Amino acid sequence: MVAAALAAALAVGGCDGTGEPDATDGPTLHRAEDQPTVHDGLLVTRSTGEVFELHDAVVGCRPSQEDESVEVVRLTAPKDVTDLRWSRGRVREPFFYVEAEPGVSGWYELPLTAGESAEGTTSEVTVFGVDAQDQNELNASLQGATGSITVLEATCDPEPALAFTVSATLASEIGLPPVTLVGGFEVAGSS
Repeated sequence: MVAAALAAALAVGGCDGTGEPDATDGPTLHRAEDQPTVHDGLLVTRSTGEVFELHDAVVGCRPSQEDESVEVVRLTAPKDVTDLRWSRGRVREPFFYVEAEPGVSGWYELPLTAGESAEGTTSEVTVFGVDAQDQNELNASLQGATGSITVLEATCDPEPALAFTVSATLASEIGLPPVTLVGGFEVAGSS
């Protein structure tokens, strides 16, 4: 059921095309007019029109960055950036993560807002990323963020799992241009 809903949502968000990848060691890069179809991953479009894809992810449960007393399930893409690759205050490659409280599901409009819980102010869903090209820190909770994210599944027990679709513009925390984020993932069983 989750897979069918994810496939249907992604079919609406993608578009056909063929692009020649840029010869880099990072994510696949495409010209804006060659926007590829994303079936399981994220399609990121910079304000310049340059597009890149992230097709692999890892999921695990951990304390929330907003409130360490709250456990969240976090999906990070790409999967080999589990340490977020900070080096001398700079990110060497782009990454995005989505966090959700276990048991949460549904449609969330951006900007995402924090709610009150017994432990304090938390957000049920968080979307954050950094574009290594200009060190742009991107957040779905800031004014200027638009679009939505749909959480289809968020669990920690019996194993970590997160499934979501997103079609959004993320605002910059440091005053740079926003980026658009389209696609989704369904990942389970990572540690």
